[in-house]
Amino acid sequence: MVHMLASHLRSEFLAVPELVRLDMAMGRYGLEPTLLIKVNSLSLRYLLRRRSLRVFVATLGRKLLYGVEVPDDPDTPATAWSLAELPAEVEAFRTLIRNPRCVVFLFNELAVSVSWTEIDLQIDPTFENILRKVEFQHSQEPADAQSVGVRLNAVRAGLADGSQIIAFDNLKWTELHATYITNSLGRSSLSLFSPDEGGQQEEIAVWLTDSLQPAGCAKQPFVETTPRRELSDVMLTYEFGTILIESKALNVLTRDVIPTRQKLARDLIKHVEKAARQLAGGIRSVKSGVDVTDAHGRRLEVKRTPPVQAVILVPDLSLLQDATQFGPEFVLRFMRTTGGFLHILDPAELLRIVQGGEMIAATSQILTPLMAFDHCLLERARIMMRSPTPFMSVLFHRPREGVSPEVS
Repeated sequence: MVHMLASHLRSEFLAVPELVRLDMAMGRYGLEPTLLIKVNSLSLRYLLRRRSLRVFVATLGRKLLYGVEVPDDPDTPATAWSLAELPAEVEAFRTLIRNPRCVVFLFNELAVSVSWTEIDLQIDPTFENILRKVEFQHSQEPADAQSVGVRLNAVRAGLADGSQIIAFDNLKWTELHATYITNSLGRSSLSLFSPDEGGQQEEIAVWLTDSLQPAGCAKQPFVETTPRRELSDVMLTYEFGTILIESKALNVLTRDVIPTRQKLARDLIKHVEKAARQLAGGIRSVKSGVDVTDAHGRRLEVKRTPPVQAVILVPDLSLLQDATQFGPEFVLRFMRTTGGFLHILDPAELLRIVQGGEMIAATSQILTPLMAFDHCLLERARIMMRSPTPFMSVLFHRPREGVSPEVS
């Protein structure tokens, strides 16, 4: 059973890194309450591994606040939340008061449905009175995140009137497969359940970047040296430059002991250091003029003269929020050594940059999506030099007199 997001929900799910929406969606038995959860793939794997979930419902003034906790950390679990915006959300809660059956779908960074289950989401009948008086959040009005945070802390501590937490254990998630046909007519498949978490993150990079040019991206290109070796996980090349992407994932599903986020953060530091060395070697190979081929041995035309854009793709930038060793000095050192630009991104941030490039190209008569993406990477690199760690996010907007990035 696959859930296809309605157009307004798909736009919303692609606009934010995490989100929860309760909707009345068409299912096996007609319209039924359906909980839609979008978080990053790392958080999704914690949901699979721990097989637990906590749903909360609360008031925020006269607005309805609800969401889920992801069991990725015993002290500060991740939270995805929403304020009700549409009558369908209130109708879904009313339906759950009468019948607690609820279908749950998980979505990754690409807003692709990757797993589902069913739960009995038993909403306290006293919420009926609250639902009658709900004031909807306007979709264009930013929520007060600080007020939401204070309220969520009170809900977790059991100190919030008009709130409810429903906990679930031993959940049985059903796997959903998704396949993308690349521009070169290859197949790129996503499976949240795959033990090859590194390979899956590479596939996400393919899904995100392949449409930037008609030829698509090159997955796992090789340099024809002795012995033959991989240049990078993903490569994009065109007349104005080359972009290399090196993906570094963190295993959650296959470890004997479920790792804490602190453990993952320590592991990721080592992975980033290794990726930087690999990308430096990749840039040297590009500059040397050695032949580059695709996974099938076909020679690829590679642009070698402009500075190479090197991207380290990590599962979650927030794991590097204290990693000052990867701040501006680290980036400058890489640039001096290689002559290329270094970026540390996660899939959500890579998606933002792809969207920024597509937005610029859509209104330009001369810029292609890949050219605009290349530009957005450079703009983000400029802003990155003011950030002490790689943990930052850039939003691109289009003012009247040009394109300008803003940091959020």
